[in-house]
Amino acid sequence: MHISLRFFVFLCLFILTVSSVSGQTSELARIRIQGVNEELAANIRNHLAISAESCDTPLSRLNRLAPQVRTNIRNAANALGYYRSTFELSFSEPEECWLLSIYMVPGDQILVENVSVHIAFS
Repeated sequence: MHISLRFFVFLCLFILTVSSVSGQTSELARIRIQGVNEELAANIRNHLAISAESCDTPLSRLNRLAPQVRTNIRNAANALGYYRSTFELSFSEPEECWLLSIYMVPGDQILVENVSVHIAFS
């Protein structure tokens, strides 16, 4: 069986790329959200900029980012009509990567059925 050098190099690079990408997935930060439905949990996850932080980010930095995380959570809840939600959050390092735990009481969802806009020129 004859394999060209170019194909062999390509195959080696492909294997290295796949293994490095799969290795990164085990180092992703975890975010645990409790007390909410799947739609709200997904929206919170989508609003959290902190998920881009690496696993070796110190807890001191994560705690400094907590005010921004609170704003992200509030904006995510408000976007779906949960204007009176309350929540607690905490950071920990239980395993190889940090964990953000959020416990939320979303309150009643307020849905707007009709919007009427009147523009008056003087």
